[in-house]
Amino acid sequence: MLQKKKLLLLSVSQVGYGHTKAADAIHKTAKKDYEKLLSVEHIDLMDFLRPTTKKIIIKTYDILAKHLPEVWGFLYHTMNQRTGDAILRDIIGLLKGRESKAFYEAVQKIQPDHILCTHSLPAQLLAISPQKNIPRIPRSCLITDYGLNQSWVVEGTARYFVATREIKEELIQKKVDPRAITVSGIPIDPVFYEKKSISLLKKKCGLPNARRVILVLAGGQGFTNLSRIIERLFQLPDSATIVAITGKNTKLFSKIKKMAPPRHIRFLPVQWTNAIDDYMRMASVIITKPGGLTTSECIALGKPMVVIDPIPGQEEWNAAYITKHHLGAIAKKPNDILRLAVKPRKIQQKKRGLPAADSIIKTIINSMV
Repeated sequence: MLQKKKLLLLSVSQVGYGHTKAADAIHKTAKKDYEKLLSVEHIDLMDFLRPTTKKIIIKTYDILAKHLPEVWGFLYHTMNQRTGDAILRDIIGLLKGRESKAFYEAVQKIQPDHILCTHSLPAQLLAISPQKNIPRIPRSCLITDYGLNQSWVVEGTARYFVATREIKEELIQKKVDPRAITVSGIPIDPVFYEKKSISLLKKKCGLPNARRVILVLAGGQGFTNLSRIIERLFQLPDSATIVAITGKNTKLFSKIKKMAPPRHIRFLPVQWTNAIDDYMRMASVIITKPGGLTTSECIALGKPMVVIDPIPGQEEWNAAYITKHHLGAIAKKPNDILRLAVKPRKIQQKKRGLPAADSIIKTIINSMV
């Protein structure tokens, strides 16, 4: 009998949730379908940083992405140029000393046969580890957006898993061996591949089967003026059900819960839920920020998107991918939200090939045999 191989997943939370969700999707798929072959552990780099450093990183990201998106975009695009290498080295240098010691020790203790990074920062730290055996562990990078940033190009990476052929071509232009790049897609929770009856889901939620559902997602960190969007949707000419999901933002939930819809609109505010796929299935259109994971979930379910407030950088690229491939449209002005919700773009559900998580796991297993 073959001995189980150890796969270590490394992510970074609270600076966008897609990196963690992608790692969770890999973990769940491995546990469900590959348990006899693979032992998987998932650790978050944030858990090893000092509270002060952690707070600075999260606060800086929140302020820039939410209140100063132009500054965030400038920094992000600067990082994508050769001139950004010095900035990246400075950031890595700040974390290399005491900050990263516990992180390196945790990796050492697990002794993985392969490491998969869903954020570029752990990959950068592993590449410069003072513990000589750590950089020798085969390491892959999973790019969780529909665009490429220079920070993902890390020396010693055994394989890159990417969403599209275009990203593969970009990596090749950056001198990455094409044989080390797999166009896998972005992994999403296996629940999105289950078959469910929309009429039964509506019945379970007490929603009229004939009435269309418009779903509004606030985004992982609430970087959206949700009440403004809901007010626009209350102006819909025909009857509809508006579902607004606020996630863990309890203050935002309390605020929108007080909103009173007109008589022809049913309004359902929802807090954090493990049934996000159910609400997405019931929707005829999804109004959302264009995170890499959310975009991939909508594509898997064949749901048209109305994109709101894309952050310059990764979300900007995701939004460009959505419009280029006719998967939705960008609401550039408040009035666009209403127009696009009334007549969403019709899209065909993507033919299901091998789910991205399975493609990634199988490739890694084959590399370890």
